[in-house]
Amino acid sequence: MAVEIFHLESIPQDALPPAMKFLLTKWNTLSVMNKLTLQAITESTSFNVRDNSSYMIPAGDDFFHIHMGDNVRAAIGQDFTGRLLSSVDDTVARDLVDAYQQAVAQEKPIFMRFTSSFSESALVWERLVLPVPIAHVGMILVCYSEVLSHQQEVYAYLFEHARRPWIVTYPIFDAERRLDDGWILLMNDAARAAFSPDRPVRNLRLRDLSLFQFGPLWPALRDRYALADPRATVTFDRLELELLKLNHLVAYRFDKAAVA
Repeated sequence: MAVEIFHLESIPQDALPPAMKFLLTKWNTLSVMNKLTLQAITESTSFNVRDNSSYMIPAGDDFFHIHMGDNVRAAIGQDFTGRLLSSVDDTVARDLVDAYQQAVAQEKPIFMRFTSSFSESALVWERLVLPVPIAHVGMILVCYSEVLSHQQEVYAYLFEHARRPWIVTYPIFDAERRLDDGWILLMNDAARAAFSPDRPVRNLRLRDLSLFQFGPLWPALRDRYALADPRATVTFDRLELELLKLNHLVAYRFDKAAVA
């Protein structure tokens, strides 16, 4: 099944993102106090509820989008405001109709995870659905959503544990705008082992590493940096490394044997 649903009593609160944990607690409190309104649940908070939420109202056996937040639209690349949920020709959307109907019938929040087919990236969404009674309307569903972050964790792990040394820098240029040094932002495990810096990465420059104190190396680096589009191979004496431009950053990947 594309949608994983948790009803109020089974919502894994310890695993909820901070904003959802806050909103669920707020919904429970306002409900007990009989002060649950759309304004009360969505305003006066440090979390950006509106931009991360869709608001829907029941329309027979369907649901009508009356608001779709900027962040939600940006993530999926579409705007469903003014459309029925059933008009979204998607298996997940059909499963969502069933879940939303349960939230309305029970008048209780539900939490769900589901995949999205509207993005080229594999997005997994977490969504907290909060039913809020509205005079003369009946019920409105506030659906607060966040995309589960997985790529960053995977990329960080692959970078840290890569076999080859990697150093990522913020480049420093001389008066003629030629590459002259770089503030070290990241070093993976292999780079730390190879270069053995005697102090933390903070405030560390490339020229603080013994390898980059060899003056004749820098003309080769400057030349290859100017030609990199976005990468170039630098060969100097027995040293071989790859220079990679990453927008405003410069990364260096070293041949492990050369720096051993």
